[in-house]
Amino acid sequence: MEFDGDCANNTYESFATEPSGSVGNLGVVNGGAGSFNGVYLPAAFLGNNQFAYEATNNSCMYSSVSAFERTPSGLLTSSNATTTLPDPPDGYRAYYPTMLGADPTNHVAIALWPVNPPGCSTAPLQIGVFTADSAGNLTTTDTSATMPSTLVGDVDDLKISPAGDMLAVAGSAGLQVFHFNGASSVTEYTNLLTSDPISEMFWDRSNHLFALSQSSNKLHVFNVNGSMATEAPGSPYVINAPIHLAVYSPQQ
Repeated sequence: MEFDGDCANNTYESFATEPSGSVGNLGVVNGGAGSFNGVYLPAAFLGNNQFAYEATNNSCMYSSVSAFERTPSGLLTSSNATTTLPDPPDGYRAYYPTMLGADPTNHVAIALWPVNPPGCSTAPLQIGVFTADSAGNLTTTDTSATMPSTLVGDVDDLKISPAGDMLAVAGSAGLQVFHFNGASSVTEYTNLLTSDPISEMFWDRSNHLFALSQSSNKLHVFNVNGSMATEAPGSPYVINAPIHLAVYSPQQ
């Protein structure tokens, strides 16, 4: 992601690593023109590494899911792939896609906000599961009745575990984990694991979840397995003015 990459709009810039270790610039793709529908978050890639998506909610006025596709050279380009959203619950006119994450195969989880545009609402966000076809189009069997609501307030991050069986949702009111069930609806797993606002998080390949809280200067580490989720000994760790987090987790 490059902020104001063409002097007015955000762009995604693609690079290729060479055997020598050098990095070559493949080019850029405009992530959206103007201030209303421009992308501003990292794209989430499907397991095939061909299609990527970003959910944009700009000031509760415009919202969309942007799709991107790799060319044979590796350059990321805009895609014509579509996302078909479910109908909103009674009393609302639309869903605003707000944040998304991809699993290791062809599924995408999207945080959907029931709203009456223009403007957002006080309704909790719901988690919908979408499946990508061979052209990258996203569809869902979820309805407003099958999608669970989150407890995290405004959603700030959404990550699916490397095994594809857990979905972590982070936001202004804390952190929550759901069972991720492929193309089927997500199901409840935990309540709030912390009430600290969580700004960013990553999984490793050993079922550890690392969650950064910028506002409270903390790093939380959780052990998440099939039966329970517990905070690791010594967690949370105090960090002075943290900004971002990276987790190295090699293939096992």
